[in-house]
Amino acid sequence: MFGQDSDHIWCVLQDNTHDTAYVSEVFAGEYSNFLGYQNAFFDYVHAHYDNVIGMAKCGFERGRSEARASRDRDEAGFRRVYKRVLETNWTY
Repeated sequence: MFGQDSDHIWCVLQDNTHDTAYVSEVFAGEYSNFLGYQNAFFDYVHAHYDNVIGMAKCGFERGRSEARASRDRDEAGFRRVYKRVLETNWTY
């Protein structure tokens, strides 16, 4: 379990070719493992969904509520752009 000083992370993968965005859940983590989270989410999406094209990226905030608000803003923006936005419920 991470301490109170942990960051809160969420990840997305935008598949422009298939007009779909994939969004993770918010989870506690450490910014120093940012690349590891991106790679793990990329691997998860590619393993659980067919024919995905795109790279994962993650965002972070210090607090869970701030991370949730940022993630929700990202998701709302994706819903204006993409035909499908899939909430994967993935966490690290």
